[in-house]
Amino acid sequence: MKYAIQLADVAIRAYNTTTIDPVLLLLRPVLTDTTVKVKSDDTLDNTGMLLDDSDPERLDAILRLLRSKATHVDLRVYQSETGNGSWKPAQIEERQ
Repeated sequence: MKYAIQLADVAIRAYNTTTIDPVLLLLRPVLTDTTVKVKSDDTLDNTGMLLDDSDPERLDAILRLLRSKATHVDLRVYQSETGNGSWKPAQIEERQ
């Protein structure tokens, strides 16, 4: 499974902070410079940044932490079987 995070969400976090953003620090090891079209429309926010899946356990842990109730982070994450299209909102289950 391939994952991408909404580019606009990352850019807003990077631009709107005067301090170090812990969410961006958490994402830094898995962010790549590869962009993908996560929505079929031509809106401004149809681009996602592909996440590095070379260490699936680390990526899974980061995604679960972002989705946990403890972090309260609202970032749009998408998943695709191949990474070459058919992106849909990621279904990331929170572990108890």
